[in-house]
Amino acid sequence: MQELIRNGISGWFAYTDAGKYAVLFLGVLLCYWYRKAGAGPADEPKGHLWRLMIYASIMAAAVIFPLTAVLLMKYQTKFYDYKWLWSVVPVTLIIAYGAAGTYLEVCRSRWKGNVLKPAGLAAVGLAVIFLCGNLNVGSCEGADTATDKVRTVRILDKLAESGDTDTICLWAPREILVHVRGQNGQIQLLYGRNMWDVALNAYAYDVYDQETIALYEWMEGLTEGEATEFVKEEEWTAACVVLETALNKGVNCIVIPASSTAEVTEEISSCVTDVAAKMNLAVTLKETEGYDIYRLRSK
Repeated sequence: MQELIRNGISGWFAYTDAGKYAVLFLGVLLCYWYRKAGAGPADEPKGHLWRLMIYASIMAAAVIFPLTAVLLMKYQTKFYDYKWLWSVVPVTLIIAYGAAGTYLEVCRSRWKGNVLKPAGLAAVGLAVIFLCGNLNVGSCEGADTATDKVRTVRILDKLAESGDTDTICLWAPREILVHVRGQNGQIQLLYGRNMWDVALNAYAYDVYDQETIALYEWMEGLTEGEATEFVKEEEWTAACVVLETALNKGVNCIVIPASSTAEVTEEISSCVTDVAAKMNLAVTLKETEGYDIYRLRSK
């Protein structure tokens, strides 16, 4: 429960950090309720607008308040993040109503018959909306994520030089795999995002076998800078066994982060070469963006 509450609180901050549409949305609601409080009996809101504002206010409060947000997150299951709760809140509709209503009211009451001032007000309104960011939280990437995407693009460009990406079965670090599908849907992956994001397996019965999980852990160990320790402790033959297991699972392209130690890089390269020779495969090595790319083909 405490974890869900923390997720609810951090989710709200993540949602508002990605864009400021929540501010516009809450501002429109606040103005509406202020105007209602000062309206006379004849001006009382009625009909669909009244029901819409009540619904929007209740759902916004439920999503923002941590305890009710926890209940909603439990209802939608861990398959979805906090940001998905906002799909039940009519954010776009309320902002559109507030912007259009304010614009028409000002133009009709003060600038009737004027052309330039309404056009200027419309331009200012559009600028404010533009400066608020993006409604899609996922589109706001951190610097590290953007860098990883660029690296992935350049790695895939290297692979595309051979012209046979549709036959590739790729094994690479997580920060590379997570962006491959968005760039090239033809490349097969040894494992996907559900290897490290277990919530994606919420409605799936298939799980990865222990050998594949071990391959993932080995690769991430290299990424986290444990290459020297791994090779020295488990010795050269252990790395060869891991690589041979990957090739037996259909892998024919391996992307390994280049080690800061030349000795480690040479030992891994030697392992790949020896295992490939044992399986009668030819090895091509390319380097880019701090990664060694091993492409294996039948001789």
